[in-house]
Amino acid sequence: MDELRKFFSSLGLTYRGERLKIVTKEILEKHGGNVPCDMDSLLRLKGVGIYIASAVLNFGCDVLTPVVDKNVLRVLNRLQGIVREIDARHFIFNLYKYGDNRKIAYALIDLGALVCLYDPRCAVCPFNDLCPKFPLQKDRWRMLRKVIKKDGSIKLQEQPVVSKRKL
Repeated sequence: MDELRKFFSSLGLTYRGERLKIVTKEILEKHGGNVPCDMDSLLRLKGVGIYIASAVLNFGCDVLTPVVDKNVLRVLNRLQGIVREIDARHFIFNLYKYGDNRKIAYALIDLGALVCLYDPRCAVCPFNDLCPKFPLQKDRWRMLRKVIKKDGSIKLQEQPVVSKRKL
């Protein structure tokens, strides 16, 4: 655990080491040590939400699953005026017919993390000539969140994005 804490702490994610330990134990006990490759089983793991489940499915299981975080939503907000994660997922899923789903997902994640920032670096963006540069509508952004209902079923619910960062 000390090594995990040190590693994740260096990324600014100190709580992730403990979550990884819990999830690993669940995977060993409930899935015989095999990471499940279906959304429902992944979402049933403690600490695994829609983003992590989507990333595992797309990158680890090669299941065509859009991976959307705030960075990706920002890119799609500027490019397409998209403000809801559900719409972003549909848009990305349709992109997968044009190429490798893993490369497309990584490209969108990297674009949002390195280029299409809150203060965008449009001059180095590969979409600079095509992008309509829609204004960010962060107050309208809606991301999906895992909710476990009393009967044990899992529901994905939209919620507004809350951020301390000013635009």
